[in-house]
Amino acid sequence: MNYFFHPGSLSEGEGLNLIDEEARHAIKVLRLTKGSSIQLINGLGQLGEGELTNVSGNRISVTIHKVISESKPDYEISIGLAMLKKRDRLEWFIEKAVELAADKIFIFSSQHTEKSNADMKRLNKIAVSALKQSGNLWMPEIITGVGFQDMVSGSYKGSKFIAHCRDEEKKLLRDTYHASESALVLIGPEGDFSEPEIKLAHDHGFVPVSLGELRLRAETAALSTLITMQIANQVAH
Repeated sequence: MNYFFHPGSLSEGEGLNLIDEEARHAIKVLRLTKGSSIQLINGLGQLGEGELTNVSGNRISVTIHKVISESKPDYEISIGLAMLKKRDRLEWFIEKAVELAADKIFIFSSQHTEKSNADMKRLNKIAVSALKQSGNLWMPEIITGVGFQDMVSGSYKGSKFIAHCRDEEKKLLRDTYHASESALVLIGPEGDFSEPEIKLAHDHGFVPVSLGELRLRAETAALSTLITMQIANQVAH
């Protein structure tokens, strides 16, 4: 099933227009015509089922016949990944994090990060594409431009964990995270967190965890973290 993205609320009986990339995909790639069935998601927990009522240039008109709403779970899964040097690795992670239904994605700077900014327009485009691919009805909140000190001193719902490679007594995340628990896990950059950063995180209540014996790339570690938490929640439900 092909989904189309429309930001904003969806209502039964509503008529709306899709333009630019969404319209071009419907017309040029899928060859949809007047009367074709169409499904829209808005990233706000709604799926709209409707009919294409008009095709005009690079614009299509849609009438919504039915809206299905999905509530968010009571718990919140958040992941913090230090800004990566290579753009394609960060973009790959954003895509996978959306597919795995993360609720919040923080991209922050730390002592060993080599870049400090992210192209939010491109990240949002990738996130929309991943949302349509997965059929997930909720778009994660993507927060960038956060420094490490602000990251660890912020107010978060639930438990707080930090995964690092330094020698320290750590339990596996799979044995520490509990199903249906809100949690934030921090993953460091290519050079890992510094000792002062780890101490600062400890001082702010972050619990050190291990992701296993293998030494993973930062984006792989972040992906493994999300998979671990989502599996725990799926098994429990």
